[in-house]
Amino acid sequence: MKRFFIQPKFRGMQIGHRLLQDLKTRAVALHLPYLRESGVSQPEALELFTQLGYQQRGPFGQYQAKPYSAFIEKSLTEL
Repeated sequence: MKRFFIQPKFRGMQIGHRLLQDLKTRAVALHLPYLRESGVSQPEALELFTQLGYQQRGPFGQYQAKPYSAFIEKSLTEL
């Protein structure tokens, strides 16, 4: 995922939660092992990810650790 953002006027309507639940359902159906996100530009999104069980992890793919990066992941194999 990249740049998960809900406009302020739509926050509190569970849109982000529902989008993430749908994404998780689709990822499980595809037998993907995890969902990942990076970035710190949307603290509200990071808070939601944390509430839904995402854990901090190190850089992945071609990303490198930077002060403006946060790397989180949710395992789908432990469901």
